[in-house]
Amino acid sequence: MDLLNNRAIAAVLCALVIIVSSVVGAGASLGSLRRQTEAVFSSAGVGIQGDLNEISAQAFNLTVIAGRYLQQDYIAVASVHTKRDALNQAATPREKHLAAEELLVAANMLSHTLGSLELSEQDRSLLDACMVEINSRVALISASGYNQSALRFNQALERFPANILGRATGVRPLELYE
Repeated sequence: MDLLNNRAIAAVLCALVIIVSSVVGAGASLGSLRRQTEAVFSSAGVGIQGDLNEISAQAFNLTVIAGRYLQQDYIAVASVHTKRDALNQAATPREKHLAAEELLVAANMLSHTLGSLELSEQDRSLLDACMVEINSRVALISASGYNQSALRFNQALERFPANILGRATGVRPLELYE
């Protein structure tokens, strides 16, 4: 008990409590800011993830139309299936971006192939609607504020004292969608 009455030990304990509470508080704040920024990417229906889900759905619709005119093992149809699966399995923004780019190429190839066939009027209309929806979702993703938000977060994480506190608490920079 005499240790607690010692001013030097009390000062050290007080400083230690202040440092620990600062690190814990900073980690919680940085973690919260990171989650808010990640939410811009994955907000249900309105973030990039919602747009990617819709692109995936429209790519599937293209394969349904193609199923009426082409074999399922036709290279353009199989490619859309493969690229769509890759997009649905991608975990990080960068992986999702690369997978989405590959799916767009495959969907455009299938659309071009279908466009050269004699489609029913209804299927021609569905094909056009699918491609309009895919292209509009690509435009929405391009206009998304996620990359700007992620850049601002990453820049804030690079500044003092966040650069030290972020490392100490395990808060990492966000990956961009590019």
